[in-house]
Amino acid sequence: GDDEDPAQLVLFDLALTKTINTDETPGPYLLGSPVIYDITVYNQGTIAAYDIDVADYFNNSELNFVSITPATTSVGGAVISTVITGSSFEIEELASGDAVVVQMEFTIDEDFNGASIINNAEIIDASASDGGPTALDEDSPLELLNDGSTNELASDNEILDNSTGSVDVESDQDDYDPAILNVLLCAPEVTACPDDWDTRYQVSAGACIMPGLSTADIMNSTNIMAENCGSPMAFNSSYRDSLVREECVGGSNFKERTVFRTYTITNSQTGEELETCPQEITYTFDECQALTNFGVIGINGDASLAVPLDCDLPIISVVQEETGICGYVEYMWLVSTQEDANGNPFIPTAFNVGTVWTMIDGAQEPTYDPGPITQNTYYVRCARNFGCCDFGESNIVSLRVEAGASCPVEAADLMVNNDCDNTITLSSPTDDFVTGENMKFVTDQEINANNKTMQGSNLILDGKLGVNLNQGLEVGTNSRLEVYVTGCPK
Repeated sequence: GDDEDPAQLVLFDLALTKTINTDETPGPYLLGSPVIYDITVYNQGTIAAYDIDVADYFNNSELNFVSITPATTSVGGAVISTVITGSSFEIEELASGDAVVVQMEFTIDEDFNGASIINNAEIIDASASDGGPTALDEDSPLELLNDGSTNELASDNEILDNSTGSVDVESDQDDYDPAILNVLLCAPEVTACPDDWDTRYQVSAGACIMPGLSTADIMNSTNIMAENCGSPMAFNSSYRDSLVREECVGGSNFKERTVFRTYTITNSQTGEELETCPQEITYTFDECQALTNFGVIGINGDASLAVPLDCDLPIISVVQEETGICGYVEYMWLVSTQEDANGNPFIPTAFNVGTVWTMIDGAQEPTYDPGPITQNTYYVRCARNFGCCDFGESNIVSLRVEAGASCPVEAADLMVNNDCDNTITLSSPTDDFVTGENMKFVTDQEINANNKTMQGSNLILDGKLGVNLNQGLEVGTNSRLEVYVTGCPK
């Protein structure tokens, strides 16, 4: 009748996984090293499971048993009682849908002489009632024991299969699981930081080098070796330099630079860090390869702009690259808000840097983001080749705060059209600019703008071989036109 409930489906189903706890025992795993395994028991059935017995089939010629850490709470937060018997354990009760993790610790036997250890664990008995008979597991019969003689690496940590319990890879038994441990028979040995290596290096005249990267003599001076069990081992060596001091030599435009270098030696196969090696070294440059021009900077190519108060300014970028680059260019940015009696910025000199002009801390890139300004502000970028003492200055970028001025368009907001190899021709009516449209056209050839009309739009034309406007381009209200001859980025 309708006052009867349908029979509830009763399902008994347990599963197990075994993994190496790499948080507590991260390796490398050497002879005598500890290793902790996490054995997780899952109740996938619809009823509670009792008296869950778990065996670990370790070989005492490979692993030495140390201890079992009993579980006191389940993954779901229930109180758990664990009974330990030697190297086996029993979970007294585990609710439906819950899981529990028990840790087993071993050490690798000192006489082991293999490359890896495969260790298995298995649920060997369980009941559907406290003290009851062995239950009938839904997909892994508990009476079918593997006893550790086979492994199921092809289905490692699989707990959702519905096998018949047969062995091995095509039908996994989900209450039985292996873990594989890769063993190093001896620890890699690294000979780093030899006592006899040089710490002063002469950089020959005309050498163009990068910071932290030196001449071949410097690179070849590092006498680093790596061995594994007496045999040469492949390794990678990288290093990072941090500046300690630099000073001009005898007042000339070349310098001694002392850096604190830290070498990091890593196993090229595993990526494992083997050794770090600190060293303080000094370069002495025979000759400074000075820049011949210190470049031109601007906002969208403009070095003098009227801007509104608190305008979020675009980046001050490179309009013309410096010349005479040798190896690597170092940058320093200066800022000033002081003006002479005529309202013009002061020219930066060695005497007014630190008073009229201030170095911007951390600004060491070829470009700079000024952000919003609240008063007339001036910027200069200084540059020098690595190895030189003296900086040279770019042009001054003048940003003057004026009421009613328009905020410059951020270059990133432009729709950029690069066609580096071909002449670009913009002709009416299909290429007319609609209100609010911001576009940039760039080529290493010519740009021809014919009969264009701009209304409330921004247009940048950058043609390396020239920009031809002789057929007419009308710049309407609230519009901006910028023309350059730098071409496509290299």
